[in-house]
Amino acid sequence: MPEEVVQEVADHVREKLGSQLQEGWPGLKRPVFIVDGSSLQLPHEPALVKAYPAGSNQHGENHWPVMKVVVFHDAVTGLAQLPIQGPMYGSEAVSEQELAREGLSRLPADAVILADGNFGIFDFSYQVVESGRGLVVRLTKERALRILRCQPLGAGAERAVVWSPSAWDRKAHPELPESAELKGRIVVVAHPARSGERMYLFTTLDLPAREIADLYALRWNVETDLRSLKKTVALQRLSGRSVATVRKELAMAVTAYNLVRAVMWSAAARAGLKPRQLSFSGVYGVVQAVLPHLAMADSESRLDYWIERMLAHAAKFKLPQRSRRRSFPRHVWGQGAKFPAPRRGNSLPEESK
Repeated sequence: MPEEVVQEVADHVREKLGSQLQEGWPGLKRPVFIVDGSSLQLPHEPALVKAYPAGSNQHGENHWPVMKVVVFHDAVTGLAQLPIQGPMYGSEAVSEQELAREGLSRLPADAVILADGNFGIFDFSYQVVESGRGLVVRLTKERALRILRCQPLGAGAERAVVWSPSAWDRKAHPELPESAELKGRIVVVAHPARSGERMYLFTTLDLPAREIADLYALRWNVETDLRSLKKTVALQRLSGRSVATVRKELAMAVTAYNLVRAVMWSAAARAGLKPRQLSFSGVYGVVQAVLPHLAMADSESRLDYWIERMLAHAAKFKLPQRSRRRSFPRHVWGQGAKFPAPRRGNSLPEESK
């Protein structure tokens, strides 16, 4: 199937679902999107190695090509835009900020962007505001104090500021106009997980400081969204052997992810829950189990019957309500990827035998 057709189908499904699954932030009649980046491992094929070079370390060049992706997720429903991708290493390597700027045009014109400190730089923030979209972005302490002219604020305080590009910003982005500046507020909030630490948020929204802090708290959802894409939908290591196939595989994986999100939204609405109160992996398993029955349904009544069963079972996978932090450390799962074995007839160097 041509890549253009796959992309068009994926876009159509996402737009159709997005128009139906509308549930914004209370008091803010605008869609809210979270942005973050990640990396995907590709098969070692000549075309992929050329397009997405492998990285290197102190031991030499790595084996697997790596693709960098940036994804915008709906903060409430979890629906994902098609990832913007590019090489992570090599002479043509792109940054997450570059990819995110490219993806802004795919978002609704009235969208609000939530981003962490990795995107809390002048150029990206300027592009968001110039596009007419709202912004809540975390700043590093050093950058925030520079904007505040070294006048620290306590937790819960806020101040109207004018953010001007630094000399480094202008050197790195000479296309910035001479008059470039951003007007907004810096809101200081206590870090929810680190006692005594503060977070500095720059925003162009008119919401009260407390609501800005609550809104930014949604940003953490993108971490679990990316985990669902990479682990549950198995997007961590793509299997396509050409650039076009890899892109089609990526588009279809995100489409499958969005369809599961749609089931979660429908199941949660019937159960009086929020979509993110349900477990993605649990609902994903329900969808996988019901799919054969949906495909074999020979009448509309049988189709409705299995859809009802699917939604009823999906609503049972409610996430636990934790009142405090975990008492045990979160384990990091290994990748499980093995370096390819030497081809038959190839002998190891004498010193390694």
